[in-house]
Amino acid sequence: MDLSTDHLQNVLLCPELREHELIRFLKRLNEIFTLERQSLEAYPESHELVSAYTMFYMSTNIPKLSFILDKLPNDLKEKMKASTFIDIGTGPGTYLWAWYDYFEGEVGKLYGIDRSSLMLEQARVCADKLFSKKVPVTLTPSLPPLGNEAKTLFFGHSLDEMGIQEGLKMIERLNPDHIIALGPGTSDYFKSALDLRGRLLDQGFDLHYPCTHTKACPLLKREGDWCHQIFHHVHDPSVERLSQLIERDRRTMPLIAQVYSKVKVEKQFSGTMVRFLGETKFSFEMQVCLESGEEKKIEVLKKDLDKEQIKKWRKTDVGIQLEFEILKQVNAQTLRVRLTSS
Repeated sequence: MDLSTDHLQNVLLCPELREHELIRFLKRLNEIFTLERQSLEAYPESHELVSAYTMFYMSTNIPKLSFILDKLPNDLKEKMKASTFIDIGTGPGTYLWAWYDYFEGEVGKLYGIDRSSLMLEQARVCADKLFSKKVPVTLTPSLPPLGNEAKTLFFGHSLDEMGIQEGLKMIERLNPDHIIALGPGTSDYFKSALDLRGRLLDQGFDLHYPCTHTKACPLLKREGDWCHQIFHHVHDPSVERLSQLIERDRRTMPLIAQVYSKVKVEKQFSGTMVRFLGETKFSFEMQVCLESGEEKKIEVLKKDLDKEQIKKWRKTDVGIQLEFEILKQVNAQTLRVRLTSS
């Protein structure tokens, strides 16, 4: 998908906005998102702010979905691909386009739900101009009545705004087969994510990402400890320019993502990296949550890696799932391992 500013300029509600105007509105959005959270309800009612949001935040959020889906088993992705995809709090349709693009247009029905009529208007313009082939898209302010077809319910930062209880009501009403919850990489949202995890595991869902065990989070043993994922991405040069002009880093984005499903698929991994601890002369060291629900430090020896793998590990993302064999138990909390895949 072309996410350059030149291309996206044509899908904005206000395509006539000049760069200096976009910068002014983007700086205003940054104030709302960081300092004036009480104004979140109002910004989607401004044509200019919606346009600025679409130009910058839609383009930089779209790659997050690929980051999540790439971590899932292929069998699970095939089942999701054929399902009806419902994006709660769709905004300009960010994750509808991300879903469509990831599966190259071979997707089921798409639903975008948003309370803002202006965001839905922006999403309709995007649907008309960004999709390369005809896909059934329904954009609506309320949840639609749906049948028994397979459904994937997606929350793209919307649970953080509506709260877990409202999200659970939607889950109960729609009875989805799969749920993807994406939220900010903050300690406050981590608590909400753990609450959601407990509720959905009780309802019979399996957690496929980031951790698949059903035991209590081992990080809770230490007061104040928590985890998140970090997504690294280099955007189109025109978007990178906007990012620099408004002093908003979108190359390194902390997030907390969870993927649940009622469909049973084979899980093939040994643990999830929750913290990169550092690099020594001989190894890479990281904190990992194992499938058993235990937390361990692992050492990955450099002598078992080639040059490309070493280069990759110096830029690796927190939250990746690892497969490894244990070479040695160094002490009660440390394992020396050899990666079998990652």
